[in-house]
Amino acid sequence: ARVVHDSIIPRIKELTSISLSAALAKLEKTCVNKSFELLGYDYMVTDDFRPLLIEVNSNPCLELSCPLLGRMIPLVVNNGYRTYGRSPVRGVSCTPARRTPPSGHS
Repeated sequence: ARVVHDSIIPRIKELTSISLSAALAKLEKTCVNKSFELLGYDYMVTDDFRPLLIEVNSNPCLELSCPLLGRMIPLVVNNGYRTYGRSPVRGVSCTPARRTPPSGHS
């Protein structure tokens, strides 16, 4: 069981960070305050416990089709709100740039 916490999860975090860094320019840019983009990461673990990134979905299914997903999906969405402003990519802020109101508005 230690292999999950000591090897698999740290490597998944590393692969996720690398993929986000590589795709940073392609991610949706918005000035909408307190919004986020939800990505679905698919991994597989080899027989020797090495996680491999299979794909990243820009529009992951959020169907509550079984009890496990019924518990997990609300947690994922709620954690997205809680982590607003913290980026998994070092040196990158998730906080959107402040919008300048149009002339004559404040």
